[in-house]
Amino acid sequence: MNRPIPVLIVIDHLHTGGAQEFVWQMCRQIPDDQIKITVCALRSGGVYVSKLKSINVDVIEIAPSKEKRWWPLIVFKMSKLISKQRHLAIHTFLENSFALCTPLAYLQKITTLHTIVAIRKQTPFWYFPLMSIYQHMIFVYLSFHPQELVRSGIQRNKIRSVEVAVNINEFLEIERDPSQKLPNISTKPSDLLITSIARLHPDKGHEYLIRAWPRVVESLPNARLLIVGEGEDQQRLQTMIEQLRLTHSIYLPGYRSDIKEILQRTDIFVRPSVNEGVNLITIQAMAAGLPVIGFQTDVPKEIIVANHNGVLVPLRDSDALANAIINLGSRPDLRARYGSNARQGVREYYSAHDIFNYYLKIYRLIGDDRHLNEISDMINRPWPFISSMRAAGDDHVA
Repeated sequence: MNRPIPVLIVIDHLHTGGAQEFVWQMCRQIPDDQIKITVCALRSGGVYVSKLKSINVDVIEIAPSKEKRWWPLIVFKMSKLISKQRHLAIHTFLENSFALCTPLAYLQKITTLHTIVAIRKQTPFWYFPLMSIYQHMIFVYLSFHPQELVRSGIQRNKIRSVEVAVNINEFLEIERDPSQKLPNISTKPSDLLITSIARLHPDKGHEYLIRAWPRVVESLPNARLLIVGEGEDQQRLQTMIEQLRLTHSIYLPGYRSDIKEILQRTDIFVRPSVNEGVNLITIQAMAAGLPVIGFQTDVPKEIIVANHNGVLVPLRDSDALANAIINLGSRPDLRARYGSNARQGVREYYSAHDIFNYYLKIYRLIGDDRHLNEISDMINRPWPFISSMRAAGDDHVA
């Protein structure tokens, strides 16, 4: 019997985020009798440490902080780890892990691949140029926006186009339940619950949602806003809520593990990010049958189709965001229609099974010492959430 292929996944940290959810889902889906995955985090701590350990994944934590004074230790420990533990491949996620581990693995002649989970404007200025410089050291770049890599000078034969991976099966079964109880969050069945779930970071745009809220509760006194997540922006957002005297109608509970129950209780999902058109939790919210409101951005892909599965409003426009919430909040028939369209769209397009099988094929290529030319792009079907659908004849609510 063949031994499992040993793969080391290196990521900046295991606190909440889309990349962390991706890694956890991949470790759950890929058979450990074929691929033996070890996860290494440059910064210790985070909720995904225990989640990974709960499914028997070995987790290595390098340093207690991302502060510059810890970087000599991080470099030393990673050099030692890569040289001593002979993994067949190193798979990096996020910028710092890529920048550090790619040359270290190259010196040890270990095959390296890198998954890009963000668009260029969400990343440090040096990230995409460095990917171009490092491309001779990389087996393959995996991205759902390959055109951005090509424009950065990376050869197309070094890139494979792969969709974001998210398991939606359990969310497709959700039926809205206004009586669903959420621990430490007080809502009545008659309350209109608006939910946003994301890392608390300025890029996620929560401040615009909070600034929109006074107008929302003025028009819809039974509206309640739930902002789920943890991150560097938490204290600033909490202070803003207090200054606007909105503590009675906005909940900021931090990290929550009961996402399925939260979506079951939710009436409208809001994605206030200023730099995203697609993210994992929005896909899951749509799978749960929720209409979605978000900002119009200039990103390459957008999953919200205005007047079909949700509402798009001008970027950073809190007044327009408030109007959209008020209008959709007062139209249960429209919420039901948009939610049904949202669920149908993601049901037809997203398959976590297909995506993780694609990664399994990549790992097997490395294990069999075969060439990358033997595998094509994973994305080989049209993106269904297209601009022409925005002209659909549904009622306009923004």
